[in-house]
Amino acid sequence: MGMSLIGSSSRCETNTLQQGDPDPKKFEILRIFAFNRGMLIVVVHYPGCTTFEGNKILVTKDIREQDIHDLKALDPHFKKDGFIVARFPYSQKGYSMAHTLINALEMEKE
Repeated sequence: MGMSLIGSSSRCETNTLQQGDPDPKKFEILRIFAFNRGMLIVVVHYPGCTTFEGNKILVTKDIREQDIHDLKALDPHFKKDGFIVARFPYSQKGYSMAHTLINALEMEKE
């Protein structure tokens, strides 16, 4: 499965955003790829984020595509009770790694 992408991740503390960090309340969903068993690849743009031009590839579980579109905030960082299971660089290789992870998780559940 091919997809053309350009350039991932930045670190921010829960309540303190550093300049260039992704603002969880300012994001745009660029694309969503749905897979079996509730897994999604979500391509997100965070304006003002300086790493990889603000673009991220997120792998999620247990959240519907419509629920992603309805979110008021989307923090790309991992949380104990969160639905984000992985984050990859915004590149063709990052997309391939996300797809490989989903395939592996789907096979594990069979």
